[in-house]
Amino acid sequence: MKNILLLSLLVLVSGCGRTDFFSTSSYMRSARSWDRAEVQPAPPHNRPIFIARGPDAGRKAHWGEVHDAIEWADVIFLGERHTDQTGHDTKKAILESWDGRGVLSMEMLERDQQAYVDDWSQDLGVTDKKSADEILHEKTKLWKMHDVAYAPLMKVAKKRHWPIIAANASRPYVRLARTDGFAALRRLTDEQKRLFVIPRTMQTGRYREDFFEAMGHLPEHMDKNTFFRSQSIWDATMADSIYKARKKFGHARIFHAVGAFHTDFGGGVIHMLRRLDPNLRIINISMVQKDSDVLEDEDYDRADFVIYTGEPPEEEEAVEEQKPTEKEAAETPAEETEEHTPAGEKNEDEAEGDENPHTPPVDLPASPGGSSPG
Repeated sequence: MKNILLLSLLVLVSGCGRTDFFSTSSYMRSARSWDRAEVQPAPPHNRPIFIARGPDAGRKAHWGEVHDAIEWADVIFLGERHTDQTGHDTKKAILESWDGRGVLSMEMLERDQQAYVDDWSQDLGVTDKKSADEILHEKTKLWKMHDVAYAPLMKVAKKRHWPIIAANASRPYVRLARTDGFAALRRLTDEQKRLFVIPRTMQTGRYREDFFEAMGHLPEHMDKNTFFRSQSIWDATMADSIYKARKKFGHARIFHAVGAFHTDFGGGVIHMLRRLDPNLRIINISMVQKDSDVLEDEDYDRADFVIYTGEPPEEEEAVEEQKPTEKEAAETPAEETEEHTPAGEKNEDEAEGDENPHTPPVDLPASPGGSSPG
């Protein structure tokens, strides 16, 4: 309560913090209203929620405070570890908790899949013998975990008549960015260019450094700079998709499901989205596979709210410890256990100068922490 009163004074004096939830009167009202209530964890698995930023960082949060933050926000990032089923269930509970207008934006769907997703939402082609889910699987390649991890989110959106945005860059162009550089993308047709966005600048600092560390499983002769160029295409395209959805759907809340590497510590997609619109109200929720009754040091500033979803299963840890072959390295996601945030930017032409023209034409790996489609 002492922190809340101090924050009130700071807000009155400075008049700032319109885009920082923890510096607003909305947060102060929320914190006061839940101050004496018994802490309610995140459903459906009763996992602990922590405030990870601001003067109350480290405090256990009430589920109601998360809802209040969503009510304040324009865009809500749902950062996941792709193999975390408890995290997927928690994301679904977050969507179900919001009964206002909404939009579901997804890293796991690429722009060239938008028409198929729209058909699925409208049940086009559905018969007694063929469901919308079966038709979607026939028409396009979905992530391996789609049915258990992402279809439930889409069904919440469908039931509530929310638009679903296939937010990510189409994979052939992400691969082309790695092998041939941004210049090759600029030579494509306008129709092709609808399926990706080239970043105006490339992030440096912590986000880039941690990306390189996460990609440490790559053989030494493979140039990590080229993979980071692909990562930047993903980030820029998702940010652009969210920005356009916000403009198109007005006051609907945009929920973006994404691998937490892209958003933890304000890096990646969040950084690029803020460049497009610095005035957006953003809430970042990160689901971390840990068991702890307190917020651990490395998770401060990871997001606005951190939800501990429990330790990963032993078999998952064993898989992470295996050293991949060169071919597997090109197709296997990097670890998603480190911190990521930008500390600056690098001009894209300068970044391209780092490219090794002899990098072998292997398939692009998924983004760190991601699962390759199909």
